[in-house]
Amino acid sequence: MDDYTKLNVSLDIEDNSHKPTRQVPDDNEISNTSRGLIEKNGYPFENHTVQTEDGYILEIHRIPHGRNSSRNTGPPVLFVPGYFCSSADWVNMGPENSLGFILADKGYDVWLANYRGTRYIHTALTQNYELLGYNSNTAKLAAIFCQDGAITQGLCVTLYYLAGGYSPSQINKTRLPVILTNIPAGSSIRQGQHFAQLITTAKFQKYDYGRIKNLKIYGQPAPPQYDLSKITAPLAIYVEDRDIYAKKKDTDKTAAEVSNLVVYRYIKGFSHADVIWGIDAPSVVFNDILEQMRQY
Repeated sequence: MDDYTKLNVSLDIEDNSHKPTRQVPDDNEISNTSRGLIEKNGYPFENHTVQTEDGYILEIHRIPHGRNSSRNTGPPVLFVPGYFCSSADWVNMGPENSLGFILADKGYDVWLANYRGTRYIHTALTQNYELLGYNSNTAKLAAIFCQDGAITQGLCVTLYYLAGGYSPSQINKTRLPVILTNIPAGSSIRQGQHFAQLITTAKFQKYDYGRIKNLKIYGQPAPPQYDLSKITAPLAIYVEDRDIYAKKKDTDKTAAEVSNLVVYRYIKGFSHADVIWGIDAPSVVFNDILEQMRQY
């Protein structure tokens, strides 16, 4: 048996039960925070904070239940954003097309995490990281230049493609003002340095502080590599063929190293962000995620 007999590979966009809609944003959604997006769409919102070991206080946003219920009936679900993203990215496509909202309406207890550098960070007790903070001017420009009818919307679309890949059948241009008022959401310089280290070394390993500090922190001169075979939770991987960051040869390597991989889908016509923002994401990805969650 080879490494891929256990993988469930899907190569084409397929129809499913969840049909996407193109919800037109209103002025209350554009330039809005995660809280504003959640409450505007009729969902309850809770703000919680966690303190990191090095003193940063980060917000975690909770949607405790759906619009038409008073309590959740399912387990908690934690969403962790990608690089330069935030909790807003799981709720910025409207109730029918945002995975955070869909899971809340299905009875799950939804938690949306944030990390250093976003607007959802409070004053640090220590300053161990240099931050690339959120810039509100980006939100203002997106609200003006990216809306439907603006002659500059085409430029916004081009920038979107440059950032994640070309997928004209999946981009929801109408929602661009909402998306681009929340991204780039900010990050830490160290996180960017870590990504750069992973690329230059071609190793999936912890942050490299340098030989001397590595010895102090890790007990060895080089940072230890992450052992993906130790992941015990069922893992699903969704790969887009037009993603400019995650290439299939790399995701194939990752898939082969995981010991409990239950889904590995290669989706044609999708670029980097289409698994969460694509027009067909609800039918192609979200329904499959819901099915996996029901099983496991």
